[in-house]
Amino acid sequence: MIKKDERDSEQALFKASSRDELQRAVVVKMKSVTSADEDVCVSILEDFHYDLKQSVEAFFQQSS
Repeated sequence: MIKKDERDSEQALFKASSRDELQRAVVVKMKSVTSADEDVCVSILEDFHYDLKQSVEAFFQQSS
């Protein structure tokens, strides 16, 4: 079962109408997946050009 906050962050990704909104939604989603600080999420996302999958994978590789 999907949690409400996960569902809300998924909906934000689909509803984003500008680049800033999309980037913000991706940061929120990454934070919900990794539980990392926003600064960490933004830094990794920027390194991977806001590719969520690659960024999450990189985060967990760095953490192990």
